[in-house]
Amino acid sequence: MFDAMRKLYHAGVDCGLETFQGAGVIAWIVDGTNHRLEKQFTIEELDTIPGWFFAEAIRLHYSNPEAIERTPRDLLSELASGARKEPRRVSPHERDERRGLGGATDQRSA
Repeated sequence: MFDAMRKLYHAGVDCGLETFQGAGVIAWIVDGTNHRLEKQFTIEELDTIPGWFFAEAIRLHYSNPEAIERTPRDLLSELASGARKEPRRVSPHERDERRGLGGATDQRSA
C-alpha cells in the first residue's frame, strides 16, 4: 500500500488513509481541482486500497480512461512528468494578503 502511495505522490497525486475504530479505514485521493474523494474500507479490505488508488487516479486525471491503451505504470510516469510544482517561500506580506489583512502591519505604541 505504501509503495502505491509513494508512486502516486511522485506522480503528483495526493492521497492518504485515515483509520477509525469500529468504522475501518477511509482512503482518500485528491483530484485536479483539489476536491477530495473518499471511500471506506474494512480492515479485511486493506489489500484492495492500492488498486482503488490507481483506478481513481486514472479516472480523475483522464477524461476517458477507457480510451487509454497504456499500462498503469505508463500513466503514472506521464502524471509524474509535470505534476508537482517546486515549493515556494511565501513572504510575510503575501501571507497577510492571503489572510485578507492587505499587508497591514502591527503598529503598537511603545
